[in-house]
Amino acid sequence: GGGGRSCPPPPPAGERNREKERERERERARRGGALVVRAASGDNKPMADAEGVPVQRRAHATAGDAAALAAREREAAAAASLARMDAQLAALSTNASSRADTPPPASASYTLADLAAVDALGDRPVAPSVVPPPASTLLSLADLGVVLPSMSFTQRATSGLEYAEAWAKLDVRRLRAHLLGQGKLTKATAKAILVAVKKVLREEETVLDLRPPLVVCGDVHGQFYDLVALLAGAGDPVPSSDGAGGGGTRYLFLGDYVDRGQFGVETFLLLAAYKLVRPNDFFLLRGNHESRVLTANYNFKTEVVSKYDLEIYFCFMLAFDQLPLAATLTTDLGTYYCVHGGLSPAASTLEELRELSRGAEVPKAGPMCDLLWADPLGDWTGDDLDETDMREWHAVTFENNVDRGCSFFFGWSAVRDFLEANNVISIVRAHEVQKIGYLEHYFHQPAEAEAARPHLPSGEVVPPVITVFSAPNYCGMYGNLSAYMAFSDSSGHYRFEQLEAEESPYVLPKFEDAFSYSLPFIVEKVATLMESLAVASLGGPDGAAAGDEEAPGDTEAAEDYVRRLRGLQHLQDLRRHMENMVAATKLATAAQQADRGLSFEQAYARDHRADYGHPLVRFRSKSMSHVSRAVRHAPRS
Repeated sequence: GGGGRSCPPPPPAGERNREKERERERERARRGGALVVRAASGDNKPMADAEGVPVQRRAHATAGDAAALAAREREAAAAASLARMDAQLAALSTNASSRADTPPPASASYTLADLAAVDALGDRPVAPSVVPPPASTLLSLADLGVVLPSMSFTQRATSGLEYAEAWAKLDVRRLRAHLLGQGKLTKATAKAILVAVKKVLREEETVLDLRPPLVVCGDVHGQFYDLVALLAGAGDPVPSSDGAGGGGTRYLFLGDYVDRGQFGVETFLLLAAYKLVRPNDFFLLRGNHESRVLTANYNFKTEVVSKYDLEIYFCFMLAFDQLPLAATLTTDLGTYYCVHGGLSPAASTLEELRELSRGAEVPKAGPMCDLLWADPLGDWTGDDLDETDMREWHAVTFENNVDRGCSFFFGWSAVRDFLEANNVISIVRAHEVQKIGYLEHYFHQPAEAEAARPHLPSGEVVPPVITVFSAPNYCGMYGNLSAYMAFSDSSGHYRFEQLEAEESPYVLPKFEDAFSYSLPFIVEKVATLMESLAVASLGGPDGAAAGDEEAPGDTEAAEDYVRRLRGLQHLQDLRRHMENMVAATKLATAAQQADRGLSFEQAYARDHRADYGHPLVRFRSKSMSHVSRAVRHAPRS
């Protein structure tokens, strides 16, 4: 006011900045060195980054400043996210190594959102069902900590030690967080990882010789978010860098990393990265879907081309060609034989299997095809048999696999002969979805089951064949659990751990972008709107309104326009009618199967008789939705 006492002048700008800096230092110390500070919850004060630049001022910064700020924000977010992940994974690894009936510690709460949150605001809580937004940056090898030595082509071919040491420094945790946020790699980075892992796989034997401890996993099928949950539950493959222990879990995957799911690219890139960092403790076998025929028939080829290009797809295929075909796991109890599919009548000993050549596409027949495609004769096929029929059922060796369209079913006699000839106590395989994630095949426990394995200690019960499947809620419709086998020590005893499906981002059909996918529907709605406007301009569907006078030519043109629009609408109605007919047919099939009381395995086998018809790829369009409905109504075993 005019004669009132004047207010004291504000402190100088420099003093205010210094006071803010001191506040930030106190906040940083309180948070344990966090790089990004934020206002308290519910406070409308401006937030600042590590350099003290208020968020509100970023809109006025130059383009160079904006880029620098964005880079600092990404680095801060990655650091905060990795710190949270390390804490969660350490807690989960500790819990996974304990007894199965021990409740998890309260601090080991785990969601994929905790792993994926690359959040520049620090400790803001994220709802478990929230999927992080796509990362806008492309990671390079330098971003992942890999600096390859510069060598000539001849030097690269003769000296691999320097390259192995360079790849061992790959920051897998940062790669995992980036892929969880739907981020991508540069094309050069993706190609370099695939070429490098191809070289590592090529140096391995066709049949690996392994020892426990080991975690054995089945099909993954492009379910990347479920894979990350499995690795978190079973133990981080990379040892902890803080010296506190934890991590360093050894793995064997039995194949089928791609197809079906929408994230096959991310799945195999992450597994390849672990293989490069831990080549002697992380092992990958080949499945039937690691082939050109099936990836072109299903969705992996489309996925790779949509995310990268055809050159990267061929890099994937060349890496798949070098995957080993089988493995032996030697324990105190005996030797387990691990493979994706099963047995072959053309190669009945481990020596013959070791001599198989790989490095090419999966053939349509022969021992390599059988290792990846064969199935055990289902126990349910021997239900309710009398004594004579059961003897004949136990005598089955190999039968044509009509469900797959190639390879064989192998029966108890083939299993018994293989176990005896190779001093093996059990065959561990994948390849088939299971309701609870695994299935122990006893072949109705024939009297000679234990006699076929004289080296098995008295009193020990080990199923002759074990199936493990690690893709929960397979194809988004089966509602099954996933499982993995954990061999904690050299004793040979194992346990199954089961997991449910995780939330994952929704992907449009055929990996289309939102605009291309929505365009037909937009055209349909625009056509409907234009038809309505044209009809309204004529005064209603019966013609011009009373009292209106229009030229005959204008009326005829408008009516012709309406007829054309209605023709377009008729095509849309016809399409919907055809879709309804297909849906009705599927429902009728489901009802028939439910009336027959088919079990889960029977309905699955009936559906996959066409669905898996390799090399009969003409069946690619057969749907599995009727099997899903049949399973829901099938009697529980």
